[in-house]
Amino acid sequence: MYLLIGAYGGRLRQQADRTPYLARYNSAFLYTPDGRQAPQSYDKIHLVPFGEAVPFRRKLPSLYNFLMKFTPYNYDYSLDYGTEFTVFEMPAPPERQDQTYRFSVMICYEDTIPAIAREFALDARGQKRIDWLVNISNDGWFVRFDGRKVLPSTELAQHAAICVFRAVENRLAVVRSVNTGISCIIDSSGRIRSGFVAGNLPGNAMARKAVAGWFVDILPIDNRVSFFSRYGQWLDSCCAACLVLLIIAAAFEGFTADRRRPIRSSRKSK
Repeated sequence: MYLLIGAYGGRLRQQADRTPYLARYNSAFLYTPDGRQAPQSYDKIHLVPFGEAVPFRRKLPSLYNFLMKFTPYNYDYSLDYGTEFTVFEMPAPPERQDQTYRFSVMICYEDTIPAIAREFALDARGQKRIDWLVNISNDGWFVRFDGRKVLPSTELAQHAAICVFRAVENRLAVVRSVNTGISCIIDSSGRIRSGFVAGNLPGNAMARKAVAGWFVDILPIDNRVSFFSRYGQWLDSCCAACLVLLIIAAAFEGFTADRRRPIRSSRKSK
């Protein structure tokens, strides 16, 4: 069995002046059935501002120190940004040795960024290079506690709903393994699948909030390449451009209407 885990990662790097430093990452690691760590690892690329990284830590230390005064911590907790869109490889069971499955990982709120999932989806030739996406997240930020009772909030369902868009945009199934949140499979048509082959989580996927458990299910693989994966966020750009043009047209129409309006004058007779 392969095991994917999220953990802190560290790597020696050099600054611009060649001074070495230990880069710290929010990372994902894959372990093979023999207990070894796979050569690939993924370092989170899109960090949450002020939550995971305070800006200007290396480029403008004085400004960084000033911003640190507004954070809830009195120590340097900033992580470093990852740069590689890692593809993990997982060979099929022995009876299908000719098959290798490939997948990529979106950590936490990276599934809210369309460009992240799109970069994972295709290779340089425009061909699909992964079979599915994985979203691992600590959604414990979105629960409250009443004694020993865990009270879920609406953010848990909202986070799952956001992930649906990444599945549809790229025609890729998404496996979600989410602490306190909705762990499930989202197929490439955007359906959040309830039920499973085996497990002890609630059968209704949207009811899996603030509960412990596990499930096993069959993961669908979609080989279609979507328009979005190939060409990007053209719909967003076109809608924004149309809005700007409508605003300009309305302003121009108002200006020309004022110019065409006749000027009336009246004179009083003596």
